[in-house]
Amino acid sequence: MRTILFLVQKEFLQIFRDKIMLMVIFVIPMIQLIILSHAATFELKKAPFHLVDFDQTVTSQRLVNTFTATDVFDIRNASSSTDRGIEDILGNRVIMTIVIPEGFEKDLGLGGAPEIQLLINAINANRAELARSYSESVLANFSRKIIPEIEYVNTSSKKTGRIQIIPSNRYNPELDYIIYMVPGIIVVLTTLLGLLLSVLNIVREKEIGTAEQMNVTPIKKYQFIAGKLIPAWVLVMTVISIGFLVALWVFDVPFRGNMSIVYFTAAVYLVGVLGLGLFISTQADTQQQSMHIIFFIFMVFMLLGGIFTPLESMPLWAQKSTLVNPIAYFGQIVRMVLLKGSGWGDLYLHIFALIVMAIIMVTAAVISYDKRAG
Repeated sequence: MRTILFLVQKEFLQIFRDKIMLMVIFVIPMIQLIILSHAATFELKKAPFHLVDFDQTVTSQRLVNTFTATDVFDIRNASSSTDRGIEDILGNRVIMTIVIPEGFEKDLGLGGAPEIQLLINAINANRAELARSYSESVLANFSRKIIPEIEYVNTSSKKTGRIQIIPSNRYNPELDYIIYMVPGIIVVLTTLLGLLLSVLNIVREKEIGTAEQMNVTPIKKYQFIAGKLIPAWVLVMTVISIGFLVALWVFDVPFRGNMSIVYFTAAVYLVGVLGLGLFISTQADTQQQSMHIIFFIFMVFMLLGGIFTPLESMPLWAQKSTLVNPIAYFGQIVRMVLLKGSGWGDLYLHIFALIVMAIIMVTAAVISYDKRAG
């Protein structure tokens, strides 16, 4: 134990002597958290659309005003040609084209159900789905307002049955996407930071020659790995704490659950992440090699971890891959505890999976470390 403490002291001294590394650890993740929480969003704001109004009536204009009255849509172009609207979609100048047919007001006055065509740019499937969903909401609001007025003016029209929708959004009543994204971004940034700190550690000593000096000492392999892992673990746990403070004070993210669950799982999760980084570091010969490997692994874990896209929307093979993806487990734990108030009983399988992964990664790092002098 005394040997490990000396190694930990050595690592802290090396880290705190490097001012650039201190900025990478403490300053850059917080800047990224603040920026990405606003940038990494699937919300639609001021989405441009092209209007084709063949009706040209007061009612059709009221419908257009209903779209533009929200912060979601913004009219970019208007014409009397559907082809012009399609050209704007093809040129990526608008997200959709709204086509109001001739006789729109007349059909409403007769108690009919006129059709409105929405031509949506679906290159980005998420934006397309949001545009469709928001459009349906706008049309529903318009119908609730305009139909009673028509029925009042035109008493001869038959009243049509309408479904009353009473939405109730749990855990995020205002559908504020930042509340959903901030916990995920904290997971991503701390994972990347932990991997970078650990993957560059041993390989850096190989390049400058100090690894050979350590290899000729009587230090055991597990002591060497522990000496590398503990300082990085302490620093990243500190960054996680700062990230949660930013989430609470800057973004007003609700903390509904027991934070001891989050910190326990974060501690276990980081042991696994750092163990993975140290394992890669023992295999690589240069920092460039280790960086290439770690970014490949990190991108796969992140994109298939459900941080930015729902797991349910992924194909079945991608959903199965989350069984060996630590980001998927930790991301779900953080969001479920903070936003839903989930407890140990809801998360024990996730926590058990992280413990198993941490044991495997650290064991692999110890076994793979080749303690031999150059």
